[in-house]
Amino acid sequence: MACVAVYHCIDRVTYPKNPGNLRKEWREKSFEFRIVDMVAHKFKHVVSDAEKEPVKSGRIPLSSLVFGKGALGREGFNTSMIGEGGLDLHNLHFIIRDAIKFLHEQALELPNASNQ
Repeated sequence: MACVAVYHCIDRVTYPKNPGNLRKEWREKSFEFRIVDMVAHKFKHVVSDAEKEPVKSGRIPLSSLVFGKGALGREGFNTSMIGEGGLDLHNLHFIIRDAIKFLHEQALELPNASNQ
């Protein structure tokens, strides 16, 4: 739920416009925001956009590193054993923390930042 809340700050920043372009920009600027985005969308839609992206030959998809074994919603988060692969949910706290720091930095760059 924390990832969903952090991700949706983008709606406040872009309202009433569509957040798509800013989402793409923030995903490129911040690895932590990208992970928060992936987890939020996995939670809300069972399959994150990252899991649908084509993977270049010989590469490990980021979604496998974050979610562990399983693809396209067939298996959930790594909640039982560290050896299953994927992001240990304990470490998600630090990713969310760093994503929030990134969002604060981005807010300071906005026009009328003192009003945000």
